Amino acid sequence: MSVPTQLRADLIALLTHDLRRPLEQVVSYLDLQDVPAARASAEKLREVLDEVLFVCLLEEKSFPVRRTAVAIAGLVSSALADAEHIALKKRVELVSTVVGDPVASFDGRLLRRALEILIASAIRATPPASDVVVAVETTSAMLRAEVADRGPISERNAQWEQREGEVAGRVHGGFGGDLYLVARVASAHGGSVTLRERLGGGTIVRLCLPGDGART
Repeated sequence: MSVPTQLRADLIALLTHDLRRPLEQVVSYLDLQDVPAARASAEKLREVLDEVLFVCLLEEKSFPVRRTAVAIAGLVSSALADAEHIALKKRVELVSTVVGDPVASFDGRLLRRALEILIASAIRATPPASDVVVAVETTSAMLRAEVADRGPISERNAQWEQREGEVAGRVHGGFGGDLYLVARVASAHGGSVTLRERLGGGTIVRLCLPGDGART
């Protein structure tokens, strides 16, 4: 069975499990008139649905990449802001650096989603009271984004097997398969995703995308 076909099958199998709990929580909290808790559960439900829609988009063999001028620092800040609540719960410090051209031509929606996935995955993998470092460098020829965590690289290698720019793996626990989704974004841009060990322990995931300057 191909990776997209298997991914679709796994998604269908996991949908009931992943959607039932936040839906039940919304109903329960509304019955108790606990609006903040209901709102949090509704946000979780929206995240799951967004992930499903994103996977469906990436399953298309030739989904369009719409390159526009993207303010890189703003995009990175926005992706980090969305992950702050997860990091606070684990007492994980988020550190970021952005250097190079302030504006570059990429599909901003896909790039942001890839960064969101990498950051969220890094926070999940990192032990409490540790750090996640996001470093982005941009030129007219390329964008290189590295997300470093303190999670063992052996666990990532066990979950993610990279083959010829595609990731042969199944969804693990919820809508996992993180590297598969990011690799699809990279492939659509003609780029790549690689893993290496972080100095002092941990994992660095590198996303490289060629810019317009590399395609002319």
